[in-house]
Amino acid sequence: MSRKRIRVLHRATSLAASVLVAVANVGCNELRVFFPAHDYETERPALPDALAHPALLVFTKTNGFRHSEAIEAGVPLFEAIAERLGGSAFHTESGGVFNAGDLARFDVVIWHNTSGDLLTAEQREAFRSWLEQGGGFVGVHGAGGDTSYE
Repeated sequence: MSRKRIRVLHRATSLAASVLVAVANVGCNELRVFFPAHDYETERPALPDALAHPALLVFTKTNGFRHSEAIEAGVPLFEAIAERLGGSAFHTESGGVFNAGDLARFDVVIWHNTSGDLLTAEQREAFRSWLEQGGGFVGVHGAGGDTSYE
C-alpha cells in the first residue's frame, strides 16, 4: 500500500473517530432532531374535577427537539395568565387529552414549544372538530412549523 493511500486512510479514520466522539457528546435531545420519536398516548390524563373558565389547556409534548428551558419558563406564565383572568390552566404532555369529551372542558388550547408528530389520526380529528366549533388555539414557537406534519 502506498504512503499516500495510508495517509488518506489515516485522515478518514481520524475524521470518523472525531464524528463518533461528537455524536457521543451530543445529548439525546439533539439527536431527536434527526431521529424523532413516534410516541402517541391514548390514555386520557386525569383532569381536575372543576376547571374555572376561561380554562386553558397547556400542551408541551415533544417527539422532536425539546426546548426544556422555554417549556419550564412558559408553563408558570400561562398558569399566571389564567389566574389573572379568573380561570384555570391544566398542563399535560399527553396527547390522550385530545378527545371530544376532554377538549369540551377547555376554552383555549396552547401548544407550547411542541415538536414532532404528536397526535393519532383520531386525536387530530377531535382537535380539528373542537376548533371548528369555536375552540381557541395558541401555538408558541415550534408549534407553528415543527409539529404534526408528515
